[in-house]
Order: sequence, then C-alpha cells, then structure tokens
Amino acid sequence: KLMYAFHKQCGFTITTVRGDNEFQPLADLIKLKMEQGPTVDLAAPNAHVPEIENEIRIVKEKCRCIRHSVPFDAIPHIMTVWMVHHAVIMLTYFPRKGSISTVHSPRMVMTGESLDYKKHLSLKYGD
Repeated sequence: KLMYAFHKQCGFTITTVRGDNEFQPLADLIKLKMEQGPTVDLAAPNAHVPEIENEIRIVKEKCRCIRHSVPFDAIPHIMTVWMVHHAVIMLTYFPRKGSISTVHSPRMVMTGESLDYKKHLSLKYGD
C-alpha cells in the first residue's frame, strides 16, 4: 500500500501487479484493503514472470561486477546485502531503454533526485 501511495503521489497509477504464486496472499490483501487498487496477475504454478527474471539477472550481474572489484577474499553477509542494495540504487540513476523517459532516470522521474558525483561516486564500494 505504501508503494502504491508513493507512485500515486508522483502522478502514476499502478493498474497491474505481476508476480508468481508466492504473491497470492498479497493478491488477497489488495482485494480486501483496496477497492480501486490494481489487479494482480499471478503466473501459473512453477512458472516465472520473464520481466522480473530479467531484472534479477541484471542485478546479479551488477553484483558480480562489484564483487570482482572488492579486494577481499570473503565478504560478510551484511556487506553482501548492502552490495545488492547499492546495485539496485545505482541502476535507478540511469535511464533505461524502453522506459518512460530516455533522458531522465527512473529516480529523477519519481523523486527529482539526480546523480551527484561527489555524493554517489567519489568512493568505490568497499572503500
């Protein structure tokens, strides 16, 4: 409900939420709590949503790149969690092909925040 409100505040309307069968409780909750909420489109059992699988593949690739650049032999669990977080955040700072805007990043469109070299890129991950 929080993400739905955030998108609505930014001027977007979520009409459909796609997911696999693990989101069945969410579908029931959306029907119960939100009368004008989005429709929930669940994949068949043992099937995957191709767009989501592609996004996961992209995040994994970015994490492998970050991991390769870190000079440690072993990485603690908490550092791995923040590595994934960092990869996802950095992906939102750049426009994507087929996105709403080819000039502005998703973060710029939603929050108005742009990439600042001194704030976001002055240190490598792990420094």
